[in-house]
Formats: sequence, C-alpha cells, structure tokens
Amino acid sequence: GTTSTGTTGTTSTGTTSTGTTSTGTTSTGTTSTGTTGTTGTTSTGTSSTGTTSTGTTSTGTTSTGTTSTGTTSTGTTSTGTTSTGTTSTGTTSTGTTSTGSSCQYGCLAISKVYDANANGIADANETEVGGWRIKVTNLGTGSYAYYTTPATLNLPYGKYQICDVSPTENFWFSTGSTCRTHNVSAPGCVSSIGTCGCTHPASGTMGMKSYNWWTTANQGVAIVTAADLQALRDLNLVDNTLSPFKPTVATQLINFVRNANAGGHPAYVLAANLTVSVLNTRHFVSPTYFVRDAGAAAVIGSASIYMMLQTLQDKANEMLLTPTVNTQNMPAMSNALQDKNKNQNFVQLAPCSFTFSSPAVDSVSQVGLTVPCLGATTQGTTSTGTTSTGTTSTGTTSTGTTSTGTTSTGTTSTGTTS
Repeated sequence: GTTSTGTTGTTSTGTTSTGTTSTGTTSTGTTSTGTTGTTGTTSTGTSSTGTTSTGTTSTGTTSTGTTSTGTTSTGTTSTGTTSTGTTSTGTTSTGTTSTGSSCQYGCLAISKVYDANANGIADANETEVGGWRIKVTNLGTGSYAYYTTPATLNLPYGKYQICDVSPTENFWFSTGSTCRTHNVSAPGCVSSIGTCGCTHPASGTMGMKSYNWWTTANQGVAIVTAADLQALRDLNLVDNTLSPFKPTVATQLINFVRNANAGGHPAYVLAANLTVSVLNTRHFVSPTYFVRDAGAAAVIGSASIYMMLQTLQDKANEMLLTPTVNTQNMPAMSNALQDKNKNQNFVQLAPCSFTFSSPAVDSVSQVGLTVPCLGATTQGTTSTGTTSTGTTSTGTTSTGTTSTGTTSTGTTSTGTTS
C-alpha cells in the first residue's frame, strides 16, 4: 500500500526583547498618535531622555601644618689638658767589689758551767768554771786555736766548732755536748756554753755511811729510830730465804746487812744495800742528789746515765716486790747502791779540781783564725738613687650641657570630605 508521511509542523521561536536600561531619570515624552485619516501618517513623537545629573563631589583641601623641629645644639665638650710630671730616676751606683784581706767579723762568747744537777742545761743558779781549755776550729778552712774559758773571740764570718778539752783527771764528765757548732754570720756575739760535772769525793764527801758504820753498835745502830724501822718495814725487803724482812729493833739490822755482804740470793743482797741507802738519805744525804751510773741506767731504761739517788732506791724497791723475777738485773742495781753508799759517782755539788797538760793555750790575739779570711770577697755598699716620679695631674674634663630644641609638629587638618 501507499506510505504517506505527515507534514512536519513549523517550529516558531518568539522574539526575545530586552528592554533598554536607562540611568538617570528617564523622561519619555508622551507619544501621541495623530488621527489616522483614511490612511493617516504615523508620527512617532521624539523621545527625550532627561539629563542625569550627579551632584559635584567636592573634597575639602587637605592642609598639613608645617612641621618645625627646633635646632639641636650640643654644648662644646672641653677636656682639660693632662700634664704628667717628668719622672727622674736617681743614678744607681754599686760599690766596687774588692777581693782582699778585708773581712766581716762577728763574735763568739765561750763559757763553761758546772752542771750540779747533770741535766745538760746551764741553769741560772749554777757556777761558771773558769780556766777550762777549749779548741776553736774554723770548719771552712780547718785552722784552729786553743783558748781558756771564759773567752770572747772576734772572728771572721764562718762556721766554727768549739770542743771542750778533757782534763788530766778522769772524774770529770760532760753533761751536754763535748763539741758544739756555731755560725758566725752577723755582728754581735754568739753564745757557746759547755756543761760539765765531776764525781771526785775529794771535792767534798757527800756524807754517805758504809754498811760497816751502820752495823756498829755505837755508831749506826745507836741512831736508828722507831721511824727509821717503820720506813724499812714499808719497803719490800727480803732475807736470804726470800721471806719478808720487817725489823722491829735496830740490832736486827746488824746480821741482816753483814751477812748479805758475804753473799747470798741477788734479792737479799739488793735488799741489804737498799737498807743502808735509805738510812743514809734519812740522816745524812738528800735523796735528790744526782748520781752517775751507766749500769743502773740500763736496768731502768733511762737514756741518761745521770739520775737522782731517789730513782735508784725506787727501782730497787720495785724489783724486790717480785724477788724471783729479773734476778739477772739485781746485781747491777746492788752495785749502783753500794757505790753511792761509799760516796762514789755522786755528781758533786761544787766543781772538782782539774789540770791540763797539753796542748798549750794560744793568746786571744792569736791570728791563726783570721788568716782564712784572706781572699774573702767584700761587697761594696750598693746605693740606688731615690727615684722620684713627678705628680701626674690630669685637667678636669668638662663636657658642655647638650640642649636639644623642642620639636614641634604643626597640627595636620584635613578638610571634611563632602
């Protein structure tokens, strides 16, 4: 059959009209259309657009005041002139050093003192011994000379040794150093003191009585008192059987002392010698007298061989407290007490006699000790001039006052913007 296509209809798009945008007041005159005659003329009235007026914008004049800054004035700074005084140094002159026989001298004052208490010190109350021979040696050169005490020697500067010469008699001893060394290094005297003692009974018997005297009826036995017997009973005395010995009558002492002298136990012999020693110190001799005994010093443990008699007695009594102990040391103590009961080895209260056979004594003016000073250097005095430095004066520095003017800035006024 016949195919028929229908007619496609026309697509019509309507006209899009955009009205005119007018700014300002738009005044459109009235459109008047004249009367149309048979065919009247179409007249379109003139469109007038009113003038758009925008008010004039007036901006006030901006006036900025003039900024004035005051002048800054700084005062002149003036510094005073600094003046330093001239420094003058005195001339330094050093004395010429000369080597020759000229010496610097000092002094040695040498003496000898009798040391009655054997303590090695020259105590104020002890006696000076004159005429003791001494040897003075210059240790720098070895030269020496002999003098006698007291001696005051003017000697060249140096180190010297002073030694005490031993006398002919053997009962003299030194209680201090036999030789002493001193430096002579300045004006004035250096003191050198030697100390000595003697034990020779010829200078004065100490007064001790022997065991024979104390066991004789009309001598020692006759003067023994009840107090003496009590003092003996207070000791640690023992007999030959080591039984305590406590005497009540004086006659008991006779056999006790005499039999011990013939021998017996060491403690018994020591007790008998102690009995005689105590009776002597109770009647004749002070127990504080000094004695000399090397054997007893070894038993006691003393560094010095000089001690008081009381020390010997106390040690002997201590040993008897235990009579069977240390019996090997008892004979030394017995011998020490027996010697003193015989007035031996006491340090005498006054100097004993003495003699010297050699060497010969030199004159104090002897020049042997000045010879070593030859060739010594003597230094001249060095004198340095006084250095004076002038006073340094610095002027006062004055700085003027700095004044800065006041800075004034005018007021800035801006007109009102209308």
